[in-house]
Amino acid sequence: GNRPTKTESEPGAWSPDGKRIIFSSAQTAGNGFDLWTVNADGTNPAKFFGAAGISESGPVYSPDGKTIAFQLSPINPNGTGCSGGIEGAEIWLINADGTNPRRLTTITNCSLDTQYSWSPDGQRIYYTSSVSTQTCRDEIFSVVANPANPVRVQYTNCYLGVSSQSPSVSPDGTQVVFQNESVTVTLYTMQ
Repeated sequence: GNRPTKTESEPGAWSPDGKRIIFSSAQTAGNGFDLWTVNADGTNPAKFFGAAGISESGPVYSPDGKTIAFQLSPINPNGTGCSGGIEGAEIWLINADGTNPRRLTTITNCSLDTQYSWSPDGQRIYYTSSVSTQTCRDEIFSVVANPANPVRVQYTNCYLGVSSQSPSVSPDGTQVVFQNESVTVTLYTMQ
């Protein structure tokens, strides 16, 4: 039926109203992950979004529950490419009803746009990107959650000479806390 048959899955995310869970699960070897939803009580599992040759993972609901951000990674079937067959990673958005999938960031030189979180008002997404040409591997960016005009804002610029990862936005939206590769947690005040 529609129930995932393979146990390879990634952690999911609750909808803000607590009624649904969205997660990624691999059903076919070599096809990567697809997005699945299930009711909070475990009933009605269903494939939400996915396509052959592409891996979708890391779904996160917007604060209002109307939109889901997720990572999309093209897969090279030969296992070659940027990183073990993955050709990079972009952040995409899709309506919570499964309609209107749209790209928010674009792969550049095998970049990995990952570790994203929504601003409390749902207007921006903060994420880690490996697109940097500096000595750092990862830096923190944000983008307006409007694909008609996705404007990237770079918040860290090889901060302290190390990579910056895992941004999390304060409830009032004025600060971002992130980790750098020396495992130091840093608080950044937005200007």
